[in-house]
Amino acid sequence: MWTSGLDWDDPLNQSQARQAKKWFEELKVSCCLQLNSDVETVTLHTFTDASGYAYGAATYIRYRYKGDAVSTSVVASKT
Repeated sequence: MWTSGLDWDDPLNQSQARQAKKWFEELKVSCCLQLNSDVETVTLHTFTDASGYAYGAATYIRYRYKGDAVSTSVVASKT
C-alpha cells in the first residue's frame, strides 16, 4: 500500500481494503489472553512501519491492574 503513494490517513480503495483484510486475517492471535479480577483496563497498541522495500507491524496488549501496576505482551507481529 505504501508504494501507491497513500498518506497515513488516506482511505483505501476496494483492492487495498481486501489486501488489508487478508493481512489481518492471517495474523495469529493467542487464544490464551486472560483477564482476572485485578485487571482494571486492557488496551491494544499496534505499531507499523514501512519503506519501499519492506513493512512490519507489531501489536501489544497492555494490562493495568489495581494499584497501577502495568504489564505488556506481544500479541502478534508480521513482516
